[in-house]
Amino acid sequence: MGKILIIAVLLLLAGFPAAAQEEDATVRIGDIASLSGERDNHLLGYGLVVGLDGSGDSTRSQSTMQSIANMLRGFGVDVPSNQVVARNAAAVMVTATLPPFTYPGEYIDVTVSSLGDARSLENGVLLMTPLRGGNQKVYAVAQGPVSTGSDSDSYMVRRQDPENVGHIPNGALVETEVEYNWRNEESLTLLIRGGSFANSSRIAATINEFIPSENEETVASAVDPGRVDISIPSYAQEDIVDFVATIKDLEVDVEMPARVVINERTGTVVIGHNVRISTVAVAHRGLTVQVGSDPEVEIDTEQEPGSLGDFLDAPGESEAEPEEEAVMVLERGPTILDLVEALNAIGAEADDIIIILQAMKRAGALHAILEIM
Repeated sequence: MGKILIIAVLLLLAGFPAAAQEEDATVRIGDIASLSGERDNHLLGYGLVVGLDGSGDSTRSQSTMQSIANMLRGFGVDVPSNQVVARNAAAVMVTATLPPFTYPGEYIDVTVSSLGDARSLENGVLLMTPLRGGNQKVYAVAQGPVSTGSDSDSYMVRRQDPENVGHIPNGALVETEVEYNWRNEESLTLLIRGGSFANSSRIAATINEFIPSENEETVASAVDPGRVDISIPSYAQEDIVDFVATIKDLEVDVEMPARVVINERTGTVVIGHNVRISTVAVAHRGLTVQVGSDPEVEIDTEQEPGSLGDFLDAPGESEAEPEEEAVMVLERGPTILDLVEALNAIGAEADDIIIILQAMKRAGALHAILEIM
């Protein structure tokens, strides 16, 4: 199965023309940059889920019993917390994300997570729970039936125990908006995700090329790798929304960082088109790959199973029979994609390729950021 995943990635990359693989991607500015202040806000609340079928918190969860007593006291029912026994209730933490430009009356999704020793939150109902921001101000109120997704392939909640974490789609009503007075400003700031000097410079140049300026002054200027300042011309002051929309809709060629991402659990390898490798010789479990055509670089294939070959500074002699070796030679200047394709062609499995890439990184032959998930 691991090998199939590797092949799938390679076919996906190989489906593009060679020239396209060497070019930077063209994207909308709005897809890689946002306005300063245009950000999500995290909300948090403490609440109770009731209506559980005996799968709630036990009496060992004193905070839950105290919460139930406090709630009942608000309804005029005075019960000591040490006399509360309610296996049909559970204390939970409620989290939500408030997107920018969300106004009172709109609904947002919430996630409900058990705080005590409840076995399951399935079919429970969250009681009205205020959700606060970092400034302790209430921005939304959550309430509704909880679904753990145990009977479906829901992707909305990622969890280790599907019974103790659930979600409520549109479960919180927004009560207060996050104020952002960007309309009254004479300038805007674009924040670039995964910023780089090249991307910042290209974005500024693209804006200056397509947005008319005043008094021969440039509209945009790159401040640093993650920031571009934009002066709002007088002709756009009355319609800033359209001005911002025009800028975000412009297309720019973005620089892609050299990166290799490996998921060891699934055997998936994702490779950036601009990843490069140096001259290197690799021997692993009877598989031999030589990058470059330097005749002085030879492979020692007599290694124990599972060992890795790195750079070989001195010539060596191979005692293995040629017909017993799976050998692939790549000329100088190949990409990491060429290497992985070669390894796959001579029978390397996903685990072999992952081990080899990690060893090449340690040897200094892989010129890219290596991320292991």
